[in-house]
Amino acid sequence: MTAEADTKIRATKLRRIGRAIREWRESGDEKNHLSMEQLASKIRRSMSTVQRWERGALEPKVSDLQRMDTVKPGLLERLFPRLDRDCLDRAASA
Repeated sequence: MTAEADTKIRATKLRRIGRAIREWRESGDEKNHLSMEQLASKIRRSMSTVQRWERGALEPKVSDLQRMDTVKPGLLERLFPRLDRDCLDRAASA
């Protein structure tokens, strides 16, 4: 695989993750929606970091994904439908 192809695959993956985070954040009824600012505050990250995740410009750490899922469950299942939580816990602690 060429470096260019690898870069395109990574960019596609980051956009998919970003889209999933945005859709998850905005999902549910109106009282369960989170603004970028609310999410950033709850997980102790800057709003620009959340924006970069959602744009696909930055890959969130597994521990960030777990923190988001604690705030509003469902993100991990959306991103990793076939992966069990024990595997994610091991990845976060590695």
